[in-house]
Amino acid sequence: MKTRKIPMRKDIVSGEMVPKKELVRVVRNKEGDVFLDPTGKQNGRGAYIALDRETAKKAQEKRVFEKAFSQAIDPAFYEELYAYVDHQQARKELFENEQD
Repeated sequence: MKTRKIPMRKDIVSGEMVPKKELVRVVRNKEGDVFLDPTGKQNGRGAYIALDRETAKKAQEKRVFEKAFSQAIDPAFYEELYAYVDHQQARKELFENEQD
């Protein structure tokens, strides 16, 4: 069986290359809106971040999205990011527990 190539993306917080499935894409569109892109297909400038609350906290502390998109980021965006990351972590843990 042919092994498929795993798409890798750089986590903008850690700077490490990580499988795309373990990241969430954040997009800034032409209008300057910054939002989560779970599909990974929205138009705009994308940046990836690990699905991890600590990483999300570091992103806010280090202002990585402000730097990546050269603009101020609404604190409400980070609330949405935390909620999304927590939800994905809970799903992952649930799925892993079902596998055992």
